[in-house]
Amino acid sequence: MEKPRGIRWLEEQTGQILPRPADLPEPVDDGMRHLTLRLPVAMHAHLAKVAAERNLTVSQLARQLLTDGLQPARLPEREALDIAIAALDEMRRRLPPSAA
Repeated sequence: MEKPRGIRWLEEQTGQILPRPADLPEPVDDGMRHLTLRLPVAMHAHLAKVAAERNLTVSQLARQLLTDGLQPARLPEREALDIAIAALDEMRRRLPPSAA
């Protein structure tokens, strides 16, 4: 197995070769990947406030928001169409008579 990046860097910097300890466990692929985000301070503060209200960490809230945002709409097609038609009818109702 390949040496960790930090060990390779250290070897490059020092010129020494460091043997990989035999007792280190092999990394396990748990199907998860790490994501780092840089946010404006105000956005982070807002996330922290919402997370606290929900008794979550900012990371847990961000994960939940991403998951919710990436899931396809759960409405059956017919129900989604009915909602869209109702929204259009409501918009048409609010138009002045000359525009309809």
